[in-house]
Amino acid sequence: GHYEGDTAHYRSKEEVDEWKGKDPIIRLERQLMQDGVLTDGTLDEIKARVWKVVDDATKFAVASRYPSKEDATNHVFATDH
Repeated sequence: GHYEGDTAHYRSKEEVDEWKGKDPIIRLERQLMQDGVLTDGTLDEIKARVWKVVDDATKFAVASRYPSKEDATNHVFATDH
């Protein structure tokens, strides 16, 4: 689905499975493993570091104050300046 809770009723299980098999990240992991560039240990380490970055960013966002009304749309719309 495109968001949490999306039942994705517009796609069949077969279609989803087909595209999961084409996932470029999984394909790259597999290729790097076959080429001996990556091991299970290094892959686990990389994933752990990535999840730490995500977790830290989530904690920061949750702990942050909401923007003021005036600042709420900063960096959302393009401007001339």
